[in-house]
Amino acid sequence: SYMVNFRYYSPVNLQTGGCIGYTTSDTTTLSNFELCDDGGESSGTMISQGEWISCKFDVAQDVSAFRIGLVDRSNGPMGCYFDDIQIVNVTGSSSSYGQGPTCSGVVLDDLKPPGVAGYSDSVISELSTLLTAGRLDDDSKKIIRDVYDAADTANDGLIAAQELIATTAEFHSTNIVKRSDQMRP
Repeated sequence: SYMVNFRYYSPVNLQTGGCIGYTTSDTTTLSNFELCDDGGESSGTMISQGEWISCKFDVAQDVSAFRIGLVDRSNGPMGCYFDDIQIVNVTGSSSSYGQGPTCSGVVLDDLKPPGVAGYSDSVISELSTLLTAGRLDDDSKKIIRDVYDAADTANDGLIAAQELIATTAEFHSTNIVKRSDQMRP
């Protein structure tokens, strides 16, 4: 048996928002949703009103393979957001299986996504090639890679790496930079 836990956000006074559910077929069409932001009109309602909320739904016990489906039914540029979707394998008499769908009392595990070893090295190397014609030295790459790795998201890391590369001597020149600890005359 499985539970699907997730976080959801929609702006205040959104008439219709997002829906989440699952299907056991290979089709990409999903018509039956477990939870929807529909203003409280159904039993499977999630209402965010400008706050991140944690919700869950149960996958039927006889289902061994399924696909999760999301939809944004809102109008205009202010959509809804799903985040931190966790598929939990429920074994034995686990906590809250069978008590869903609900957005009450749901606690998500704090999971760190697994990184790919060497990914930040390849990003910084690619940026070095694109922005400095490959002239970025190893010390600068290490500093930039450490900032990239410490960022909350890959996008934040990319932005910080681009900003740091733009401050290097290699970015502002076309020759090979030779570092020296000597004062200029």
